[in-house]
Amino acid sequence: MRVTDTATFNISTPFGLVYSAWYDHYMAPGVFKVLQTDLHGRFVERVGPGSRVLDVGCGGGQHAVHMASRRPDLRITGVDLSPELVRRARRTAAKAGVSDRVEFVQGDALDLAFGDQDFDHVYCAGSIKHWPDQRRGLLECLRVLRPEGRFLVMEADRSCRFNDVRSWARDTRTPRLLRPALHAYFRTYIAGQSLDLDDARTLWASLSLHDVDGPRRIPGTPALIMCGTKR
Repeated sequence: MRVTDTATFNISTPFGLVYSAWYDHYMAPGVFKVLQTDLHGRFVERVGPGSRVLDVGCGGGQHAVHMASRRPDLRITGVDLSPELVRRARRTAAKAGVSDRVEFVQGDALDLAFGDQDFDHVYCAGSIKHWPDQRRGLLECLRVLRPEGRFLVMEADRSCRFNDVRSWARDTRTPRLLRPALHAYFRTYIAGQSLDLDDARTLWASLSLHDVDGPRRIPGTPALIMCGTKR
């Protein structure tokens, strides 16, 4: 598959070399901070010793590598459609010294190459807006998740407030003079092609989950969070 940087405006295509480098360096730190509480706090606290965890749409691997660094007992697999982001994630894991317990593979969220109930917990950080069929992708995540496993999804909020976008942009590495352009790009091409709260509620209500948290907005950010336990 030939990967170009049409992902700049068509978010359903895999990230190419330039867009991957830009996202990984400038944007990923801001995305990471959005999930400090819900993923790296509450979610990880409920992950039992020795669990297998799947990161769907892993990007450059920041979440998986951080999780593995904090929890050496876990075995984490990250999957992404972009070969370039998978290569970057593997380099990040090697640099952090966690390659023995974190694996990154290229794959499609709509057709995950794993068996039923292969994972104890699953999360998706800013990935589902890229999926041509979001419900199908969510059902795939549940297929590979064991019963009573935790499932978390974070996504950009199409109805986000400008002040929240501006606050989030300060947490990225985007130079200050370029932030107005990022504000416009985020609201138009990222959040603008994502979910709003009503969309998220409809999707989440259709899934076989209990012990549900959300969908809800993450305060002070342009993002939505939803979490639940598979029945």
